Amino acid sequence: MEAGQASAKDEMKAVQEEMKAVKEEMKVGQEEMKRVYCIIENKFEAMEGTIDGVENKVGHTEERVSSLTVPEQDCSLEGVTSKCLQRTCTEHSILTDVYGDIVDMV
Repeated sequence: MEAGQASAKDEMKAVQEEMKAVKEEMKVGQEEMKRVYCIIENKFEAMEGTIDGVENKVGHTEERVSSLTVPEQDCSLEGVTSKCLQRTCTEHSILTDVYGDIVDMV
């Protein structure tokens, strides 16, 4: 009977040791989870900072763009014809001046 009690005590001791090892593994696992959580939290905060920076830059760009004034252009047939005529007259004037300079040089 003493042998049975000794065997039971040894078995209980082995179970306690195994429980101790499991608790230690759990503790290590919890510490690892805390470490991973901190890494994720830091990355999230960094991303929030980046997003805030981008939002500020977009806002600044929107302000700059909205302050620009774009002259209205006449896209009607008369408006386009008038622009083409002005350009043609300007080009003709330049060519006439250049031709006159060439004639004067000869």
